Amino acid sequence: MAAKDILEARLAHLLESYPTVDYVWLWEDEQMNWASQKSDIPLSVTPFQQAYDFLKRHAPGKRLVISGWGGVVRHFAYFHKKLPEDIVFSSLNDNLGWDPVNEAYGKLEGRERWPIPWLEDDPAMWLPQFHVSRFVRDMDLAKQYGCQGLLGIHWRHRIMDVDAGFQSAYSWDKELTPAKFFQGFASAQVREPRAAKLAKVLEGTDRERLILCSWTGEIKDGHSEIDEYTGDYDEAFQFWNGYEPSVSVKQSQTEVARQLRALTEGASSAAERERLNYFTRFVELLTPYSESWSLAFHLNQLLTKASELKKQRGPGDARNLVLAEGVPLWLKMAPLVREVFLNYQEIVSTRNDQGQLASMHNKYERLALYRLRASMKEFLGELPPEVERLFGEVRQRDEKALTRAFVPTRPTALRKGEHGRISAVVLGAGRVAGVTLFTRGKDSDKWSPSPMSLASRRTYGGELKWQEGGPLLDYYVQAEITSGGTKKVVTSPPEAPARFYSVTLV
Repeated sequence: MAAKDILEARLAHLLESYPTVDYVWLWEDEQMNWASQKSDIPLSVTPFQQAYDFLKRHAPGKRLVISGWGGVVRHFAYFHKKLPEDIVFSSLNDNLGWDPVNEAYGKLEGRERWPIPWLEDDPAMWLPQFHVSRFVRDMDLAKQYGCQGLLGIHWRHRIMDVDAGFQSAYSWDKELTPAKFFQGFASAQVREPRAAKLAKVLEGTDRERLILCSWTGEIKDGHSEIDEYTGDYDEAFQFWNGYEPSVSVKQSQTEVARQLRALTEGASSAAERERLNYFTRFVELLTPYSESWSLAFHLNQLLTKASELKKQRGPGDARNLVLAEGVPLWLKMAPLVREVFLNYQEIVSTRNDQGQLASMHNKYERLALYRLRASMKEFLGELPPEVERLFGEVRQRDEKALTRAFVPTRPTALRKGEHGRISAVVLGAGRVAGVTLFTRGKDSDKWSPSPMSLASRRTYGGELKWQEGGPLLDYYVQAEITSGGTKKVVTSPPEAPARFYSVTLV
């Protein structure tokens, strides 16, 4: 009874707090998902039936959805026999989306069902992820199994434009192929002849898995095998897990980066260069990241060996091993860590990007530069001067950083009387002399300037205000930076005021 009381109390609170919801979801515990791969013990239907009965009594217009990780689908046949048919069944694809939509969806007769393929998987959260070819398979299977809907799960925004864009487009146009989609996507980003070349690079990268990802390419016990390279729900840079990027993927992603860099250098405008550089830097960071993982992986193995050596022969031999072989590995790794950050910092442009950068500093930098260095110190007592010198150098600011401005979060609509806060981040060498927000209403060629105030470090704040004469309010940000006696002006978006952002006035 206690469990039922708790369930009903939470459902009542949900309905009171969110009276307009149409569906109430009950989500399977994550650990039950992985456990269900190892046994066929059925889950109890009692809480689902209790929740269904509660909704029928108190909110008959709302639908119950049973959902969860991929493991829950293994119980669908049993649930289907025991539970009312107007309960919707849904689930993520198994093994972080690398396994296809489960065939159990095709055996649910008249029941409504919604599979959830992964647009991006979280053990690769710092990496660019292209899953268009995989999504063709999943969306075709969902249709074949009679599913009424399909959801895509993701966390980040801009780097997910490819996958989310394809899901949307293919939902409407079943004649669309990955090659055609990538051509259309590339044409929206850049001009010819770069558009055709960009489409070819992206489509091939996706289809052939040419860059680092979580899937190993192996299937075991009917499931895709996964290696976690950037699982930032945990320590992310877990080089002690016992694997490293393959030589083949290191080579192929370096070649992809080279092709993208060539396209970026040939950009015909500032806006086009910014778009191309976003993809290019994301892929370019994979090369130093993968190599830094391998070096950390081998350094960790050496430290484990030194620990055993210390037990067997004493601290002298262990110290000599770390000094002779461990220190050179760290000295090679540290500059690569810096290269990863400099690559990524150059393209950060959304709140998601900023969050990823913070996560990388909190985990990648800490484990690679601090933890491994401290681990060597346990054997050496005092670190060599070259280690301490390099440790200081790799954490210095980049005096050659690209000067630019970006607006990480942009409102989409303002209602009458509303104000929308706008933040602008200004990066690069030099001193920021001032940041200005320019706005204009409908059918006006005149821009109205208003100064933005410093919020913290290089972040500036301003406001967009609803005004008569909609339906759109255009705006852009301009920053003036002085360096070495010269002044430079940068804008967001690039090429403003010829290009600008807009917010809908409701």
